[in-house]
Amino acid sequence: MLWLKQLIAAILDWLTGLAREDKKAADADKIPEELKSKWKERIMEMERKVKNNETTSQNLSSSGD
Repeated sequence: MLWLKQLIAAILDWLTGLAREDKKAADADKIPEELKSKWKERIMEMERKVKNNETTSQNLSSSGD
């Protein structure tokens, strides 16, 4: 009967280890602040380019009239 108790304890330890790994994996889903700021800067840069292109297009179309 001692071997059965040890087997159950080993299985519980193994399952506990799996549960702890899952909790750590959930933390890995967090996006680093450095990456967020890089993407934010890229988006702002693209918005500036689009705005400049629109302004340039409007200036060219109004000067052609």
